[in-house]
Amino acid sequence: MDLEEMKAMWQQQDKLLQENKMLNEKLVTHLLQNKSGNAVTRMLNAEYFGAALCGILTLFLVLRPGVVTVSVLLAISYILSLAFIVASLVLSFYKIKMLRAIDFTRNSVATTAEQVNKFRLFINKERVIGLMMMPVLLVTFMAVVTYYVDGQDMYQHFTYGLWRLAIACPLAIAGALILYRTLYFNNIKEINANLEEVKHFKNEH
Repeated sequence: MDLEEMKAMWQQQDKLLQENKMLNEKLVTHLLQNKSGNAVTRMLNAEYFGAALCGILTLFLVLRPGVVTVSVLLAISYILSLAFIVASLVLSFYKIKMLRAIDFTRNSVATTAEQVNKFRLFINKERVIGLMMMPVLLVTFMAVVTYYVDGQDMYQHFTYGLWRLAIACPLAIAGALILYRTLYFNNIKEINANLEEVKHFKNEH
C-alpha cells in the first residue's frame, strides 16, 4: 500500500467519523426535542392561559373603577389588585420569552441546561415572593370581589368576610404550592433528567 492509498483511506475514515458525529448530533437533538419538548409546551400553554386571564381581569377592573369612590381602603385594595394583575401579566410575558428561548434544535446541551436553570431560579423566587404576599393579596382581592358581587364594603363589615379569609388563605397557599410543583418544578425536573441522559450519551459516543 503506497502513501496515496493510505492517505485516501484516512480521508475516508475521517469522513465516516464526521458523518457518525453528525448522526449522533441529530439523534441527540431528536431525543431532546421528543422527550423535553412536551414539558416546555405544557409550561408555555399555562403561561398563555395565565396571560389571557390577567388581560381579561385587567380590562374588567379598568372598565369598573367605581369602587375607588366608596372608601379609602377599598380604593387601596382596587389599586393593589390591579397592580398585582398587571405585574402578573408582565411576568407571564417574561416567562414566555424565557421558555421560547429554550430551543433544543439550535442550542447546545450546556446552553440549554443554563437556560433551564435560570428559569428554575426565577420560578423559585417568584414562588417565595408570591407566598409571602399571599395574605395581603387575598384580603385586597376579596374586598374588591365582595364589593362587585354583593355591593358590601368588607372593611366596614369585616366579620362578613373573615370566615372566607380563614378558609381561603390556607387553600390558596396549598393550591399555589401544588401548582408550582406540578406545572413548573416537575416539568423542569423532567427536562434536566433528559439533559443528563443526553450528556451520558455524548460521553459514551
